[in-house]
Amino acid sequence: MVIIAVDDEWMALEHAVSVICAAAPGAEVHAFRNAEAAMRYAKAHVIHVAFLDIHMPKVGGLELAQQLKAQFPEINLIFATGYTRYMPEAFRLRASGYLLKPLGEESVQEELENLRNPVLASLRQAPIYVQTFGNFEIFVHGKAVHFSRKKAKECLAYLIDRNGANVETAELSAILWDASENSHSLQKQVQTVISCMLRALREAGAEEIIRKNWGSMAIDVALVECDYYHLLHGDAAAVQAFSGEYMPNYRWAEGTAGFLYEKYAHESVRA
Repeated sequence: MVIIAVDDEWMALEHAVSVICAAAPGAEVHAFRNAEAAMRYAKAHVIHVAFLDIHMPKVGGLELAQQLKAQFPEINLIFATGYTRYMPEAFRLRASGYLLKPLGEESVQEELENLRNPVLASLRQAPIYVQTFGNFEIFVHGKAVHFSRKKAKECLAYLIDRNGANVETAELSAILWDASENSHSLQKQVQTVISCMLRALREAGAEEIIRKNWGSMAIDVALVECDYYHLLHGDAAAVQAFSGEYMPNYRWAEGTAGFLYEKYAHESVRA
């Protein structure tokens, strides 16, 4: 979960960041002293939650909130201010929360646990979003990527499953064709599938997510938003969204699905 905090008062901003980090230890938190710097960051990164001061020079928190909302319709806006009189305007912007300064860890945690827009919903606004809960799909700017070969799509799904680890072509042949020997003809088929996968990603504008090495490749996990990766990081929204289904159309995914179920879904069912 990516969180920004914006406040022109340095001590208040430092305190806000400290409290947010304590309330959400797994979150990525960025601090900004003014709206302009926050919007520069927003143009290049997805933001899930924004803690905004209201009284700031040049561009105030309410105006900044409108700009962020235009960029990310599902963003969670939480106003952190010393005034109650702006509450009606804040909630007209469909704010997720309104907190009075000084921020407390308990109140911040409560807001983050009860966000207006679940984080997984806002993930779909990311330039590249990968869905593994249920059938595998990859979306670029909200549009599903089309693969001309099923195994090309499965190849990408396996790379996603490996979570950034390098995968050699021999491993891909064993996974995609369930083959124990990597024959010359099979190597050619693997190369054809890889080329098809890369072409589909290139046409969609997402080829950079593949990190190519000599004889192997991997996903650059920093370039994708993925429900599976958020679940591994213990994101509360991802845990809540996971029902036990993980790429059920691929047999090799059963091991990961079992691990995730035991760690997350099974525990919640027992509770």
